[in-house]
Amino acid sequence: MIGKLTTVSAILAAAATTVNAHAFLETVTVGGSSFSKTDDNTPIWAWSPNNGPAATVEDIDNPNIACHANAVPATNAPSVNAGGSVGFGWGQGLHKWGPFLTYAAKCDLGCDPNSAEFYKIGEINIDESGTWPVPKYVDAGQDVPVTLPSSMEPGTYLLRTENINLGAIPAEIYAGCVSVTVTGGGSGLQGETVTFPGAYTGEEPGLTKQPYDVKGPSDYNDLPGPAVAQ
Repeated sequence: MIGKLTTVSAILAAAATTVNAHAFLETVTVGGSSFSKTDDNTPIWAWSPNNGPAATVEDIDNPNIACHANAVPATNAPSVNAGGSVGFGWGQGLHKWGPFLTYAAKCDLGCDPNSAEFYKIGEINIDESGTWPVPKYVDAGQDVPVTLPSSMEPGTYLLRTENINLGAIPAEIYAGCVSVTVTGGGSGLQGETVTFPGAYTGEEPGLTKQPYDVKGPSDYNDLPGPAVAQ
């Protein structure tokens, strides 16, 4: 009996650890150079540590949804060519179910992230094999990639990376921000812009979908937010 209780206790403890595990944006790769959130001159926006997501569906108007809790502007905006790639290095602890979304706003160092007008520039959804991007990238130790549209006009941008945890009730939103300087490019992004908070109502199907009902992209084709800008 003691052995069974010990086993049950161990299982419950492991489950609690999984539920309480949270991850944050720890590194970013820009123009071939990698930066850590602990670097003195990092492009990653700092935040106040806490034990939870930036916001939940029940707290969708929380200003922290933009760049996480009490975000502090970065001091560096490394250069990357329009059409180039940026890699977001999330720490272990994100949950399995949910997409990654990337937003970009033209926004100087020190700007207010809650006032920034964001275009959506990337989505990574569940793939045809039924694999979500967290196990595909984060759990495999790989950066979550985004390709910057070649139409982006030159300037300083705030990139916002977001993971939605559909496995939580209510759904949780994890967010992190990075400042970059886009070089080259075109005449500007075309598409709808949104602010955070304000982008989501909390009632979108892409925020309320039960992950057990999702077997592939055809079951989850209504990700929240605007269409990807061109």
